[in-house]
Parts: sequence; structure tokens; C-alpha cells
Amino acid sequence: MTHKELMGKLFDFNPTTYYAWKKQERPIIKLLDKYFTKEDFEEFLEFGSIEKLEFANSQDYGYRVAEFVKLLEKLQDFLYQDFIHNTIPRSPIDNGISEVERLDQEVNFFVDTLDYIEEIGKVKNEGLSYLALAFANIPSQNSEEDFTSDNLSKFILYCYDKFQRSEIQNKDSMKWVNSVLLGNFLDTFKKEYPKYPEFNHMLFKMYKNDFISFVKLCFKYQPKNVNTAIWFCIKFNLYKYDSDIEINDIYEQVAAVFPSNWKEPIKIETLSEDQVIKFDFEKFKTEIQKIKQFKGALHVRQ
Repeated sequence: MTHKELMGKLFDFNPTTYYAWKKQERPIIKLLDKYFTKEDFEEFLEFGSIEKLEFANSQDYGYRVAEFVKLLEKLQDFLYQDFIHNTIPRSPIDNGISEVERLDQEVNFFVDTLDYIEEIGKVKNEGLSYLALAFANIPSQNSEEDFTSDNLSKFILYCYDKFQRSEIQNKDSMKWVNSVLLGNFLDTFKKEYPKYPEFNHMLFKMYKNDFISFVKLCFKYQPKNVNTAIWFCIKFNLYKYDSDIEINDIYEQVAAVFPSNWKEPIKIETLSEDQVIKFDFEKFKTEIQKIKQFKGALHVRQ
């Protein structure tokens, strides 16, 4: 949407009036131009609010929102560790062996792990799928008070049977999150849920705008984890809008590309032009919009 079209929708009058007011230097136009971005206007028109202003008094709001991706990463790591422990045999630690023998054991274990790299990816993404399905099925009438770690854990548990049924036909699922593992999975969720004051309010806002701003903030504040945020957001929207689009058809188009010499920690703003992480947020939003349009087209066909 062009800036001219945005102003027309925002003021509900002919866009040329906006430019006339701008030429007249009306204070309201100066205010909007100085403190709001094109993305702010688009967010307001689509969701009825501007998320960053909802928490204007919350220190480091953007950073705190992005912390949600650390919870996703912890759950992925939990499933990874469980899969490794139960799938790939590892020699017990023996303090009596030499350093060379110990290193040899580590190399062998690393090689064995590489043999399961595809399965590991499926297991880690299955945890994200489970959370995405649970969040996508939270009743829309729920309020921010319901987004505490305890309440969300109960809802995730409630969605377990639905998740198992939804994944039966999914060829990419390892079906690793079983009933035996579920308790530890939920314990990890509650333990790693961000401890910031009123984080449930922030998470509720992320949920209300389909986790789109979460991806943007993650790219800014937690860039090394942005692909996890992208994957979760896409999966959430696929579930919410009941789309049969394959997630990889979208994810592979919009995943962030890191420079070959990427090292952590590093700030995005300090990267040189040839080092900049490639992530087109506008393209990402367009792909998410296709998912939403799919549901509308489905209703028309029916």
C-alpha cells in the first residue's frame, strides 16, 4: 500500500487532501510524519492498534518481546537433547581415559549425530508445531490475563490430542512429543517462560497480531534466532487460517540468510554492506497475507 493510499484510509478522505494539509503545514500532519512510520499506520489499519504504543511505558519493550524466541529455542533444545539421548548411544564419561581417546569419542559421537540431522530437524520443529497449534486455537475472546505460563501450559495440554491427530498425515513429523514426554515439555515451557513483569500482556498482543511484529522485533534484537521466529509465525498462521499450504513453500522463500563470516555477538547496525543479513520483512508479510487470503478464498469456493 502506498503512503498516499494509507493516508486516504487513515483520514477517510481523498488522499489529495492529505497533501494539501501537508503543504499547509498543519500540526496534525507534522505530528504523524515525525512520530509514526508507514508500518505503524499499516499495523493500526489492520489490527486496530499499534503494538509498540500499547507498552510505551514498558522499558525495553522490543527486546522483551523478542525474548519469546528464547523460550522457543529452549523447547527445541529440550527435544533435541531427548532425541539424542534416546537415539544415539554415547560412551559414559570415563576420567581414566586419555585426552586423545576422549576427543576420539566426541568425534565419533558428532559423526553419528550428523547421520540423524534430518530427523533432528523434524523433532525440533515438531515442538514449534505443537505450540503454534495451541496458540492458534486459543479462543479469540480470551484476555491478556489468560496468557500466564500456568494458564498457557494448561491450554497446551488441552490441545495435545488435537495436535496428535493433526500430525498423523504430516510426513515431516517424527511424532516425538508423546504422552510420556509431555510433562517435561510443559515443565520446560513454564520454567523458560520470560520472567519480565507483565510479559503476558506483551504475549497477548503478539498473539492478537498473528506474531508478525514478533518476527520483526526478533530480527532486530535476537537475529541469530530469527529463523525460529519466522518458522513459528508461519506455522501459527497456517493453523489459525486453516491453510493447506506447505510451510516449506513459504519458509524457504523468507528465511533470513546470514553472511558466511557471521559471528556472535554482533550488532546488525555494525555490519558492513556485504555482511548485512538478508531478510525482506515486506516479502514476509506478503507471504503471511497469502495464508489469510487462502481462508477467504476457501469460504468462497464452499
